[in-house]
Amino acid sequence: MHVITTDDVAEMVDYWLATPANSRLGSDFGNNANMLIPDPYNAEKANSFIKKLIKDVPVLGVLPRNAINVYMIEIDIDKTQLILEISGQTFQLNAN
Repeated sequence: MHVITTDDVAEMVDYWLATPANSRLGSDFGNNANMLIPDPYNAEKANSFIKKLIKDVPVLGVLPRNAINVYMIEIDIDKTQLILEISGQTFQLNAN
């Protein structure tokens, strides 16, 4: 039996983030972070993004409810960065 490590999960999430939503024929699998860009403070959109991530990468469903977060940080006066955090590990979503 293979034990899934944090590196395995990180690879799954990296793959999901690199795959645009609806880019696979007949599947809506993939990252839909573009929906967060116009309104990054919208909790409903962030929750929808997290639900899609868990649907597409089911192993994340075993994590506690507050283990997956999406937030935005300001890099400069006119530049922000969306961050996905999973159990303390961070992934950058965009650089706009």
